[in-house]
Amino acid sequence: MANPYQVLRIQPDSDPDQIEDAYHRMRKLVSYGGAGAGVTEQAVNTAYALLTDPYRRALVDAALRKRRRSRATVAPVSVVATLPTQRKPDDAPKERLFSRLLRMVPFL
Repeated sequence: MANPYQVLRIQPDSDPDQIEDAYHRMRKLVSYGGAGAGVTEQAVNTAYALLTDPYRRALVDAALRKRRRSRATVAPVSVVATLPTQRKPDDAPKERLFSRLLRMVPFL
């Protein structure tokens, strides 16, 4: 499934008014069986809920940035071979945060 910005068909720098307008536009399109909507009513509701809450929106933005970086960069073999095999203790809170985000947002 697409990210919430793609579901509502808005840019990531959209303000709350634009998010609300896009939500109502997509709800109308989906509920009246608009041809080519390509999204479900649940996806529209979830995207709106994620993007209207500042905390959840920050988590979504961070996860999207992380996903973009992981797709864009491929580490050379020599760098991969030198990575530590054990996790540092300070990595645990970050991993818990992203695992919570992934449970809240099933399409990331």
